[in-house]
Amino acid sequence: RIISYLLIVKALTNQDKTRIMSVKSPSSSASIQYQEFTPQQQEEEGGEFSNKASIQQLFQQTFTDSENEQEGQIVGQLSWDLMDQTPTDDLFVFVATDDDSTRLAGCIMFSRFQFPEQTNTVSFLLSPVAVRTSHQKRGIGQGLLRFAIDELKKLEPKINLLVTYGDPNYYSKVGFQPVTISVIPPPHPLSMPQGWLAQPLHQKGIQSIPGTSCCVAALDKKELW
Repeated sequence: RIISYLLIVKALTNQDKTRIMSVKSPSSSASIQYQEFTPQQQEEEGGEFSNKASIQQLFQQTFTDSENEQEGQIVGQLSWDLMDQTPTDDLFVFVATDDDSTRLAGCIMFSRFQFPEQTNTVSFLLSPVAVRTSHQKRGIGQGLLRFAIDELKKLEPKINLLVTYGDPNYYSKVGFQPVTISVIPPPHPLSMPQGWLAQPLHQKGIQSIPGTSCCVAALDKKELW
C-alpha cells in the first residue's frame, strides 16, 4: 500500500503564527486558501474544516473513490486517530479550502517521527494526504504541499531533508528522488520500496541517517506501510 508520507527533519520544534495563502485554482475561477490549523483552532473557527468528523469524512470518501470502501475506512480511521490521539506538539495539520473558506478541499497531516539513535534530530512524517475527488487535477495537492513545506521551513530554518512514501511520478514534480531504506530507515518494512523518496533542502545531497526510526501510535501499524 502507498499512503503518502513526508518526513520533515529539523533540529528544533518552534511555534510561529501561520499565514494564509489565497490562490486562484488554475482550472477554475475558484479561490483556494492554504493554511495551518491546530486542533484548538479547528474547534474555535467556523467552516467545514473546523470539524474533525468532516476531515475524517474527506479522507474516507477520497480513498473510497480512488481505491475501495475498505481502504477509505482505513485511511479515514487513521486521520481520526491522528487528530484524536496525537499530542498537540506532535501534530501539524494543513488544509486547503474554497468557497470563502467554508468548504474543505484538501488536508495533510504531519506527525512526529523520531530516530532513537539520533537524539539531536527532530522530524515529522506526513500522512495521510487527500484532495476532495471533485477538486483533483487542479494543482491543489501540490499547492498545499508546497505551502506546508514553506511554512515548516519558516517554523524551523534548520529543516534539511524531506522524505515521502508515495507515487514517484507525483512527488518528482515537487523535487523528490528515490532513496533506499539503508539511507533513511522506515519504521516498518515497505510494501512498495520504490515509493520511498527524499529531497534535500540545504545540503547538496541526501545524507544517510543510521539506526532505526519510530512514528506516533496511530501510524505504528505495519499494514499501513
